[in-house]
Amino acid sequence: MKDSDALWKKAQHYQKSHKYREAAKTYLKAAQIDIKKGKKKAASTEFSCAGTCLYNIGDWDQALKYYKEALEIDEQLGDLKGKATRLNNIGSVLRDRGDMDGALKYYKEALRFTEQLGDLKGKSINLNNIGLILKSRGDMDGALKSYKEALEITEQLGDLKGKGYLLNNIGLILREWGDLDGALNYYMEALETTEQLGDMKGTSSLLNNIGLILSDRGDLNGALKYYKEALEIDEQLGDLKGKATKLNNIGSILMDKGDLDGSLKYYKEALEIDEQLKDLKGKATRLNNIGLILNDRGDMDGALKCYKEALEIAEQLGDLKGKATKLNNIGLMLRDKGDKDEALKYYKEALKIDEKLGDLKGKATRLNNIGLMLKGRGDLDRALKYYKEALEIDEQLGDLKGKSIVLNNIGSILREWGDLDRALKYYKDALKFTEQLGDLKGKSIVLNNIGSILRDRGDLGEALKYFKDALEIDEQLGDTKRKSSLLDNFWDILSYRN
Repeated sequence: MKDSDALWKKAQHYQKSHKYREAAKTYLKAAQIDIKKGKKKAASTEFSCAGTCLYNIGDWDQALKYYKEALEIDEQLGDLKGKATRLNNIGSVLRDRGDMDGALKYYKEALRFTEQLGDLKGKSINLNNIGLILKSRGDMDGALKSYKEALEITEQLGDLKGKGYLLNNIGLILREWGDLDGALNYYMEALETTEQLGDMKGTSSLLNNIGLILSDRGDLNGALKYYKEALEIDEQLGDLKGKATKLNNIGSILMDKGDLDGSLKYYKEALEIDEQLKDLKGKATRLNNIGLILNDRGDMDGALKCYKEALEIAEQLGDLKGKATKLNNIGLMLRDKGDKDEALKYYKEALKIDEKLGDLKGKATRLNNIGLMLKGRGDLDRALKYYKEALEIDEQLGDLKGKSIVLNNIGSILREWGDLDRALKYYKDALKFTEQLGDLKGKSIVLNNIGSILRDRGDLGEALKYFKDALEIDEQLGDTKRKSSLLDNFWDILSYRN
């Protein structure tokens, strides 16, 4: 029989090398030895570590199994600290599976034990996780309150790592609200903390998040620079999971730039890593994104195959939020194929999941997409009803980006009705939000739409000005796809003048 201490060291080595499956197997071997020797506390820790490794690769059923085994031992031993940790871990599995009510229940029970023990660090972790649940439900104010309470504790303890993590999460809230400058300030402060600690993994994560902000603003080249810097760190650390995320994000930038071949190359490289790590959740994300590329290329059958495989994985994992996303994308593809009735069925199924999860942001996205589909069918009255419901949610959430998208869509309905004055008002409201957000890509879309209204009115000189402003943005962003569309509008103007 091997010594459990030697197995523990071997498992730790595997885990640090991001070989999570091998690490989990080795922790479990050590746990079985310690159970036989009556070393229950050690076995509980080993079961829990195995669970964490499996959690890291998206094997939630097995992670849950081993966390529960660890919890059972903690309850036998009366180990309240261990019990609080395990309850927290189980909450995280349930959260990722989309069971927000179950997760919140476990997090709150863990919080009760940390408060009973006077465990401030544990309390800050639980408050942070409760914040994550509240954020997913759309309760941004409640989430921010939890994060700030946790942040105060980390500052009181001098816990720089925890502080950096919470600053990052507050930044995520501000990004959701559309306060990109505020989010960027929090990310930058968190980045200073991780760099001060020499926490390269945390630094990589924050560089990635800064890239997301720049992407939101439409600064694709700036975003690409940060993603590549983060990728270099992941490669230096041998962090395959982090590497897959950054490759994915670079692929998304290239897709937005219209470089579908380059995008597909990065998505496929990320997918290879997911398969190597047996990371099912990551694999589902990559298949979904490859489906988006194939859909853009017109390969509807290939796209549908990818979406359905991603959907199967989400169902296998019990990932309801992921399932809603995949159903949504199948709906988008069916809409593009012209199968509007089937598309509507998928959107509505996704919407049911959003409502079950209390995911207001997801619900607003689905309502907007149903509106787009109804507009495509010529059912403008019902489309407007769905857009307005989505807009109400975006206003409730303070989601400025969501508002700008829906305002633009409502403007398009009014334009089709020939109500050009009101359409122009909605487009200008949307433009105001894109400028407030620094969302260059969104701004270009709205400028183009305003130009189209002015062209329809016969105000060709003013229309040309808006088209030129949009074209300058697309050239700045390197968006060849939209640039081509805007050049067509220029030719339209010139043909009208001739």
